[in-house]
Amino acid sequence: PLESLAQLQAAPSTDYVVRTVKGGGGFSAIILNSRKPPFNDVRVRRAVALAIDKKEVVLGVWRGFAQPINEWMPPGTPFYFGIPDRKVNVEQARKLLAEAGLPRGARFTHTVGQTANLVPAAQVLQAQLTRIGIDLQLEVLDWPAYIKRQRAMDFTSTNTNIFPKVDPDDAY
Repeated sequence: PLESLAQLQAAPSTDYVVRTVKGGGGFSAIILNSRKPPFNDVRVRRAVALAIDKKEVVLGVWRGFAQPINEWMPPGTPFYFGIPDRKVNVEQARKLLAEAGLPRGARFTHTVGQTANLVPAAQVLQAQLTRIGIDLQLEVLDWPAYIKRQRAMDFTSTNTNIFPKVDPDDAY
């Protein structure tokens, strides 16, 4: 478990090996369904993007064993470009929501599967969106139900983990 990783790294043993892999792994993504309100309005999607602090996600969910990125391929691969991320801007996010006509305290359902740190990541997102006046209600589903809903695009927003191949042809 991630909660134990730092302790295991600090106390080497012949009983286990802790290894850091570079150039692979996966990433977490938030998916806003642009076919459904309120995310069919680009201003609302931009507001959410401006409210998300990826560093908080790295610390709160991945215990510091991750790196915020803004692209598909991971650091350590020759296909990582280091595209700069946007800065968190709560005031600009609130302004965009007001322009979109979204009332403060607007409530939306965020559907998430109960596996692999998805719920803790959704909880961090929930806290971050509270700062801009969005009341995100979590709908936690077992994995088969979640996958069925995700594939049918039957959600307003969700988050998931993606594990691309190291080869960009396969990943993209």
